[in-house]
Amino acid sequence: MRCLSDKDETPNEKASSGVIKRSDLINCHNCNELIFQNFRYCPNCGEPTSDMSGETERNFIPVIMQRKYFRVTLLDVDPDFRINGEYYTKVKLRIENLTEMRLHLSLTYVDSVIVDMAGKQLNPVDGEESELPGVFDPWFYIYPRAYREGILIFPEIHEKIKSIYICCNPQNADEEELFCFAIEV
Repeated sequence: MRCLSDKDETPNEKASSGVIKRSDLINCHNCNELIFQNFRYCPNCGEPTSDMSGETERNFIPVIMQRKYFRVTLLDVDPDFRINGEYYTKVKLRIENLTEMRLHLSLTYVDSVIVDMAGKQLNPVDGEESELPGVFDPWFYIYPRAYREGILIFPEIHEKIKSIYICCNPQNADEEELFCFAIEV
């Protein structure tokens, strides 16, 4: 045993330096305090850490990509979205026109895909066939320096999402713009 006044001894320093990892601990999304996974409220700051079902809150951080004509922001991905009892994957987007002219945009449903961790590619459900409000039409206009927000509905994803590809084709230009978001949900 050593005396606490010994210069070589600093009690609790090694344990508190983050060397020990516990699988049942998570960080609070508000104050970053280490808490147990089943806590509904952070004991440090009091913020909710889960919804009433006990599931951990999903805090999706928007991802932005910019090309010549458009800026696309991936606002949210919901892999457990339900329509009439059936599961789908909902992707919420904001598409911004970066030019000084009105663009006629084709959101290419054939080339927009979700790729799961197994490499399987899934195309979105056609916007004209969906009666869900907020779904992007395959063709629409965006005015200069304006944006449109909407959703794309994909079939149910059974594995984690690896990446999301969004293909925008401005009808006033020859080339299309492909946006690739690397993500793991």
